[in-house]
Amino acid sequence: MDTHCTEQQEAFRATLRRFLEEKAGTGFTRQRWDEDEPMTADVWQSMTALGVTGLLIPEQADGIGGTMSDMGVVMEELGRVAHPGPCWSSCVGASSAAAIFQLDTLLRALAGGSQTATLALEAPGGRFTRWQHAHLAVVDNTLTGTKVQVPDAIGADHLFVTSANGVYLVATDAPGLTITPTECIDGSRRFAEVRFENVAGTPLGDNAQLAPVIDRMLVALCADGLGAAQRAL
Repeated sequence: MDTHCTEQQEAFRATLRRFLEEKAGTGFTRQRWDEDEPMTADVWQSMTALGVTGLLIPEQADGIGGTMSDMGVVMEELGRVAHPGPCWSSCVGASSAAAIFQLDTLLRALAGGSQTATLALEAPGGRFTRWQHAHLAVVDNTLTGTKVQVPDAIGADHLFVTSANGVYLVATDAPGLTITPTECIDGSRRFAEVRFENVAGTPLGDNAQLAPVIDRMLVALCADGLGAAQRAL
């Protein structure tokens, strides 16, 4: 990943920063602090128009085909204003996962901002570093168990779920699925507990295939933290 920004990236940064300061900055974050679903439709549509939602999605799926260097600029600016939206979980995590599993229909929906998605990885009492060793039970492509610390699950349309049998795509309106908000001190972040009771899912592949997605999400978090630190300084 190249950390030196091009002129085009700096121009994009200036446009995004101006939008965030005017429409979705720290004031917006405070307004949405106690809401289970912090994003508003108008702000999300504006971010879609700016290209944020399709930044990491291939051009053949109606995306921009950008790089993590491009997304690093976005995450840094979002970190500057503690933006509460699902960009990290959906625009970085889910978009990268959908690209790996070649889910073109979902990719187009994510790029167009009509849907969001997230990853459900952590088990109760487990350690995030052992995310590949998921023990969520699967019988005949139905999932049973619990995931915790699922980012931006409320408001998402789909979940990428790791299990004992690999990764499954699950619709959040599927029968038997329950999403409960997790109380957080930081109102700019949203997490939830997700319970599965014989929830139908679509098998995608091995858990290990999500490894580059996790790497991208961790890099994005670092950029987000950098933006917050720069603003604080």
